[in-house]
Amino acid sequence: CNYAHANILMAAIGQEIDICADPDSICDDGKTYWAASIAYWMLKVHAVYLLDHSFDTAMACIKDGLCDAPYEGEWKGSGWETRKERYEQYLQIFAPAPPVSVSPPPPPPCWAPQSCPSNPVWLCVTGGDPVQC
Repeated sequence: CNYAHANILMAAIGQEIDICADPDSICDDGKTYWAASIAYWMLKVHAVYLLDHSFDTAMACIKDGLCDAPYEGEWKGSGWETRKERYEQYLQIFAPAPPVSVSPPPPPPCWAPQSCPSNPVWLCVTGGDPVQC
């Protein structure tokens, strides 16, 4: 039963709501609706969405129960144009920033004369760039 699994997931996020005893509470209370929606996503949609982060796959699973594999084609269920437009807006808002490329820092400048262990001649002067031995 989806409701029994949803109850367990909702309890895990602090929602002590028994939707098996009162399934209408999903429609009567926004907090219950939201928690049940998250539970449904985790139970049904999440695994297939990890394979294909597309609107079409998510909607085919949520609205049509086609949750076994990524959806081939374009989902065109009820209200698809508005749903797809909002989905794309959310992606733009919540899209992660591109990874930052971090290069290793340059070696510090010489702040005091240094020498090679094999050669006592100083290789750089105070404030200068280091010179390899």
